Amino acid sequence: MDLVFVDGSHTLNYVRSDTANAFKMVVPDSGVVVWHDYGNEFPDVRNFLDEIAAENSKYEFSHMLHTLMVVAIPRDAKK
Repeated sequence: MDLVFVDGSHTLNYVRSDTANAFKMVVPDSGVVVWHDYGNEFPDVRNFLDEIAAENSKYEFSHMLHTLMVVAIPRDAKK
């Protein structure tokens, strides 16, 4: 997949599983992953994404201002 959109359950186990599956499906080195529900009202989603963003050097994670979405784009993506 070129784009995987994650918008499911808001619990840690589900967001962790959905994220692992998203990274299995996305095209290596060019695919994009987008998560919904990155907000204070969903602490498991927010904390998990903050954690993997800090640990993942392959992707650049960005919160889309004024939304509940986070986008991960490969750092080495060809433009």
